[in-house]
Amino acid sequence: MMLDELVGRQQALDRAEWQFLLDNVTAQHWADHRDELLELAERLLRRGFARDAFDLLPPPADELDVRVERLRAFAMLNTGAPRSAASLLRRLVEAGHHDPETLGFLGRSEKDLARRATTHAARAAHQRRSLDYYVEAFERSGQPYPGINAASLAARSGRLQEGRTIAAQVEAACEKTEPDYWTWATLGEAYLILDRLEAAADAYRQFANAHRGDHSALASSRRQAVELLAGLGHDPTVLQGIFPIPQVVMFAGHRADAPDRVEPRLRPEDFGPVQRSLVAALREQGVDVGYAAAANGADILFLEALQELGAEAHIVLPVDVDTFKRDSVMDVGDPSWAGRFDSVISECASLTITSEGTDLADPESLIYGNLVMLGLARLKSEELAGQLSVFSVWDGESGDSGGTGDTLARCQAMGLPITVLSPQGERVKQARIPERAESKNRRETMSLLFADVVGYSQFTEREIEIYYQQLLVQIAELSNRDEFKLLTRETFGDSFYFVTRELTLAAELALALQELFDHSDALQHFSRRPKLRIALHAGPLLACYDPIAERAVYTGRHTSKAARVEPVADDNQILATQQFAALLALQAPQTYELAYAGERVLPKGYGTERLFEVSRWLE
Repeated sequence: MMLDELVGRQQALDRAEWQFLLDNVTAQHWADHRDELLELAERLLRRGFARDAFDLLPPPADELDVRVERLRAFAMLNTGAPRSAASLLRRLVEAGHHDPETLGFLGRSEKDLARRATTHAARAAHQRRSLDYYVEAFERSGQPYPGINAASLAARSGRLQEGRTIAAQVEAACEKTEPDYWTWATLGEAYLILDRLEAAADAYRQFANAHRGDHSALASSRRQAVELLAGLGHDPTVLQGIFPIPQVVMFAGHRADAPDRVEPRLRPEDFGPVQRSLVAALREQGVDVGYAAAANGADILFLEALQELGAEAHIVLPVDVDTFKRDSVMDVGDPSWAGRFDSVISECASLTITSEGTDLADPESLIYGNLVMLGLARLKSEELAGQLSVFSVWDGESGDSGGTGDTLARCQAMGLPITVLSPQGERVKQARIPERAESKNRRETMSLLFADVVGYSQFTEREIEIYYQQLLVQIAELSNRDEFKLLTRETFGDSFYFVTRELTLAAELALALQELFDHSDALQHFSRRPKLRIALHAGPLLACYDPIAERAVYTGRHTSKAARVEPVADDNQILATQQFAALLALQAPQTYELAYAGERVLPKGYGTERLFEVSRWLE
């Protein structure tokens, strides 16, 4: 596979080609093919793959490349990180870049922050700054995009006449340009402000028809239109049906029957009816994105149904591909599943491995993998402003811990809509989902926090004394609070390892440690102010007894993964693995900002990991 050929290709790349490109593009490729690579990043953003676009972009340089940094900020906005985007865009403005596009993105970031604000004062402040940026961009350029956002914000802020004046100017500007699909969205919004609802509906219909499959653009315009209608006192459902709400589905289903299975469940003669029923049900619900494992049987039938419909398929495996293929695909004696597995893997939009070297004999690994999968689906639905639901092929039996019935019970407890098909492909109208299966697993999913004091090895003898007498005492007092429910506290002087069952408690402890290293009075005694790097991860751990330390410990491969993330964090930064971020989004939605920090190479041969910066969302 030639990277230069992939860069120059205009037709769509498959998943393997995208991954090869992301893994191998170099600074020299950026020097030789800058424009083509930027076009590829823009294409990824249009398709809703903001994280891939973020990873494709080159690292920030000393001399800011405005187009690159704007795209980076746009990717941040599309992954739900407006605070990080705003910080980057302000640096561009401070460097003298007052171009309309940069100002417009700054307006967008402030508008997104206003949506998240929990107090009237904070919301008003963000809206005011957003309006100022959009107005400046419109005055400098006369371009419709910043103009319509300025008009919308003015109209929704009680300045309706000002908003209508700007909207009229935007309409006139659109008439002078060659119309494209964004022109229709702009005109739709202008007509709403000008109280011309039928014309708005026609314009939005033109826009939506031109944007089929562009989930990111449709989600942004739909949200803007609904907010504007509500702000102007109109029925927000006026445009219902024009903007299809993206449908994201997580799947759980039975594997194909092994030859020695005593009670038949999913037999070879059922595969055709089940797949046809899946296609029909997915089409009926208008599913755009699906998440599943890729075991033989219902998983692969579901993924093939997604591909038949042209929907986006994401695969999440609890263990590496080769092990999974051996143990969960080829173990029923039907060699055809291997080829079908290879096909869905090669065609999927993303492939995620939740654990390396895991023990599949312990159901906790399956429970963990399914919950991470559901969390990733939740993150995707939030990114697209869509709806999340669950599909299943299930026989109605409770089954074992980690099985289909157990997974559905967990989804039902979260209030998610569930569509069930029987193993014969029949729609089950009122599936009775039992309680979760009793867990007798050897491992338990835990939350892990690793932290390290940067620069400790350069402390003077006097600074080490102060560190132990003051700063370490404050860290101990913090970690000893009952509210964090820590099961493990370990320190090596300049580094710390904490374990708790609850993700939110791990996140809160990380934020408290970050706050301590930002404001502790003890820090003033150091010639170089100490910083803290913090890593968060979650995964199944084994409870063991340490005969040397004479105490219980929680350990496993996930402990090592967490330890490898900490060194790649920046000073006073909290970095979380993709698994932790997915589970946190599932457990505490709209509580923490999970800003995508990119795919980074971990030390000691631990490969690459998609990481997220954690901060508090609510103001």
